[in-house]
Amino acid sequence: MVTVSKEEDIRKLEMAAEIIMAPPNQVSAEHRKEAENYFLEIEREYTTICHMPRNIGIHPNHFVMFEISQILAHSLLKQWNAYQEEDVRNICTYLLNFPIHRQGLPNFVISEIVRTAAILLKRACVSLESLDALFLAKIEELIRSENEQWQALGLQIIETITSEFQTAWRSSNISITWDFHIQAKKHFENALLKSFLQLSLSTLSQLLSHDLSSPIHLKICDNFLRVAIIVLSWNFSPKLVTIRLRVLISVLKTSSFRPPKEWRDFFQDTSIINFFVELHKRVRRNEDLSLNSLNCLSQLASVMGDVLAPAIDDSPILGASLATGDHKIHDIYVQTFASHLVDLFAHEMHEHEMLPLSQLFTYHPIIVFKRFPAPLISRFVEFVSQTILKLTGPAMGFNSQQESEAYHEALHNFYQVWRNILRSSNLFLPEVAALIICENEKIIEEFLKTVLSAPYGNRQMISDKEIIEENEEEEDDREVFSDLLCDMGFFILKSLHKFMDFAIRILNGYIRQFRQISSSVTIEEVRRWQEDMHWLFLLIGHQLQQSSFDCISNLPDEFATMCLDGYKSGEYVRINNEQFFSQCLTQPLDETVLDQKIDPVTLLSGHIISWVVLEYNALQHYGPDAALISPELCRTTLWLFGLIMISLTPRESLDDSEVDGQSEMAKLLPCIPTTGLLSSQIVELSLSKIFATLTKMSGEEKLCKDAIHLIINFAEYRAETLAESDHLYNLLSHINLENLPSRRSLIKSLVIIGSVVNSDVIRQKMYSTILEPLALADLLECFTGIADASQSDAALILFRFLQPIFNQCPNLMIQRPESQLLVNSILEFFKTVTDVLFFYVESSEECEIFHRELLRLVEAYRQTQLVKYHSVSFAADEEDNKTLDLCTLIEILCHSVSKTFMPTFDGAEAW
Repeated sequence: MVTVSKEEDIRKLEMAAEIIMAPPNQVSAEHRKEAENYFLEIEREYTTICHMPRNIGIHPNHFVMFEISQILAHSLLKQWNAYQEEDVRNICTYLLNFPIHRQGLPNFVISEIVRTAAILLKRACVSLESLDALFLAKIEELIRSENEQWQALGLQIIETITSEFQTAWRSSNISITWDFHIQAKKHFENALLKSFLQLSLSTLSQLLSHDLSSPIHLKICDNFLRVAIIVLSWNFSPKLVTIRLRVLISVLKTSSFRPPKEWRDFFQDTSIINFFVELHKRVRRNEDLSLNSLNCLSQLASVMGDVLAPAIDDSPILGASLATGDHKIHDIYVQTFASHLVDLFAHEMHEHEMLPLSQLFTYHPIIVFKRFPAPLISRFVEFVSQTILKLTGPAMGFNSQQESEAYHEALHNFYQVWRNILRSSNLFLPEVAALIICENEKIIEEFLKTVLSAPYGNRQMISDKEIIEENEEEEDDREVFSDLLCDMGFFILKSLHKFMDFAIRILNGYIRQFRQISSSVTIEEVRRWQEDMHWLFLLIGHQLQQSSFDCISNLPDEFATMCLDGYKSGEYVRINNEQFFSQCLTQPLDETVLDQKIDPVTLLSGHIISWVVLEYNALQHYGPDAALISPELCRTTLWLFGLIMISLTPRESLDDSEVDGQSEMAKLLPCIPTTGLLSSQIVELSLSKIFATLTKMSGEEKLCKDAIHLIINFAEYRAETLAESDHLYNLLSHINLENLPSRRSLIKSLVIIGSVVNSDVIRQKMYSTILEPLALADLLECFTGIADASQSDAALILFRFLQPIFNQCPNLMIQRPESQLLVNSILEFFKTVTDVLFFYVESSEECEIFHRELLRLVEAYRQTQLVKYHSVSFAADEEDNKTLDLCTLIEILCHSVSKTFMPTFDGAEAW
């Protein structure tokens, strides 16, 4: 047994501590290891603890104090049953008094001593409840004292104890169970947690009269905020009550603060909000303290549950003044909180405050906001709107060099708040609803000014260096800004008339600029024009992507309502859509079309079709205007054109059996029928544009993928017209599939077309013109695409078509064992076959054939590839491939034996 009572042992402790704390260049690793083992030996063997607390104070070395504190906690827990209540009380008293009597100790020593006391309090909380009073009295003594150092210490003790009751020790060796931690946490919630918060508040309230500039005042403030964060983030033990599953899911998805009803006095008196708002005013210029303060405000914003009486909507006029009563306490609390925050942040908001502030209004449903008094809801709406206007430019990252990620997330959070307000604008008083629409138009206008260049906006030009860096990072605006663009698309739908008029007019102007392009145009003008078209298309596309709920058409409800109301009022005149769109295919629209009473959907669609024609001609013939074509703009064009075609496709369910009036209303809306001359013309234009992109810009992988995706869209909505088009087979006969970067996706899309159409003649034509010419050796990915597109009705045909490939793949692996790329392609092909195609094969003969080929593949892999696993040392860049193929092979075998239906056949020779 190791002892520390003799002077020699004391010197050993100090020497070991000096070795551990010494710089690495002054001691050897062996000596440091010996010193660490010495302390571990003490922790394992030293159990005589009646005088252990005193040993903390007899060593001048601070690290020794730290280690002895840890040893004391471990030893006490291990031998807990050997001590009486009085022994534990004396030890805790000594530990709590030690930092007071020994001034000038470093913080790591004080923290460990206080943590030891907290551990003992937690261990004793169930059986020795008198310790609660001991700790509470000592902390209150420190908090109430006039010594500011002691006040800071009291807050530190509260923080340590609270953190300790939040944690669960790894303590299986001392028989501490999980149930004990739950029981201790519940006891702490009922006995001490609320008292600790009250004591902490009383400490800081004394400091609000000071300027908080001295180090000790800042320390007290920091300690208080740490305590407040822990308490206000406390996850109270759940009640065992019956609750609807929908409500339970809603509760679990939020990080709200739900204290029990015993805390009601805290939150029915809204002075706690006033206190934390006033505190933030004092610390907002200190970034660290400000972030902690905002964290506290965020938790206060999330308060709900038993402490706030449920809000009942019994007011006949929405937005009217609240009646008094306990049932309105929730509304009063939220209104007080919103009012203080609007006053605090309306005129000044620091950069580090943006993100936390944006999270403060996302906890409560819009039904709470609609009961705000009219003056308050107006101030709140204007505050959210003005904050969005301030964040838009920095969040988009066009006009500043600062990092935009924080602005982006903050703007997205405020967009969510605004989306809720805008969605429920009809619930408010008329003047408030009008204000919301007015502010919504300002938000849209600010976004347009940010993403467009002069004269429509203020987007600055991007330098050549930034363009190169952006290309290296390969950022896609549709992905980076997808959240903001989706919200903006929703906002636009609520102010649709004004935006559509603006978008159509500037789109008409951009198209005329394209037609009048000259060789004297500068590179800067080209980039500006491309970016403007790109962002305008993104905004138009994201408003079209909003969901439709009325089932009248594929257009969003707001578009359909705008057109139908316009036809009814005479604002718009119905025209022959087929004739109009056919004209757009041959002759781009000029400015005279803007003065006609054509509905915005038809006008917008016509301009998009005209632009697709112009872009295709420029790309195909490389005329002078080809300089305005960029891969990014081509991608956005393909994406938007696909959305336009989906929106203009009539719904199949609209027939004579439809509900009264719906079918007739749908016939009034702009559309392009799925059959007929116009549909064939649109399909031919699309195919020409797609294959021109695949051949002229084959190096742009993302662009080629978007082009293939457009074919898949047409396969879903216009499969018959697409499959019957001779233009498709003519284009396929002239394209070099071997050099196509997205050939697998292309073949997959073509097989999907064949599986959708019902004509055997068309299927046979596609088989003879597409499937048969494929070469086995260099088109494995294409065959993988065929297998991936398999369906039950065509599985047997495709299986027999791919059977020669099964047979040759093992031979290819044996002939080219050094080609890792070929091995991976073969295995990926078999993986797709077993995962998709083999699932639909029910014939025992075909199953036996495939199992034979699969065994040949396994044998070929064993002969050629297992040798590389004989050595564990290989290059890092080869590691993934060398293990990936084995994982793929295992997946193949798993898929082959996990088929739901396995036909039986005689004989075991296949196995």
